[in-house]
Amino acid sequence: LRLSQRQRFLRDVKALAGSDVRVLWTPRYTDLTVIYDELGQAITWDGAPATRITAQGKGYIQAFNGTTEFGSMADSPAQSFGNSAVDRPFSGVVFANVTDTALARVLCAKADGGVSAFEWSFNIGTTDVLQFQVGDQSAAVFPSRGSNSAITKGSPRVFAFSYSAATGGATAMNDVILYQDGAEIASTATNNALYVAMEN
Repeated sequence: LRLSQRQRFLRDVKALAGSDVRVLWTPRYTDLTVIYDELGQAITWDGAPATRITAQGKGYIQAFNGTTEFGSMADSPAQSFGNSAVDRPFSGVVFANVTDTALARVLCAKADGGVSAFEWSFNIGTTDVLQFQVGDQSAAVFPSRGSNSAITKGSPRVFAFSYSAATGGATAMNDVILYQDGAEIASTATNNALYVAMEN
């Protein structure tokens, strides 16, 4: 069986990431309103994405307007990394071409779009800084870590975060590293003494 370029790419990504991958998605030119990621999990787009998908090298990219265009998945414990008492380590990687706009742009998150069911978010802030944020619903606090300067915009880049949860709690954001194109970028933690852990 001969693998396509896309299949080989995804196979190599999985090999690099290890066995515990929770979400893995890349666009296909045949994508409809409901598609399935490489682990068989349904993703529902705001509408049919066909007009937003274009060729990029040997693969495809999907454009988002940053406001009304997004994909959502059903709530699943697989994307939760806290149990109200302690957090568990996890990381995320996104390949994206971020446009220069004064909007907050969510790259990926486990949230309801507000703060009533917010667990974590990896995003680009309104001032173009890369941010990772967690939420403790019981304490109603949302500590974060943000890059000290704006990320590179207007060209394809790899953005990533790693949360070791080594100390967690009041100093949880000290456990976060932010990356652009595989290199750690300078960032600042905004901790909250009331934070305990994310809640599923």
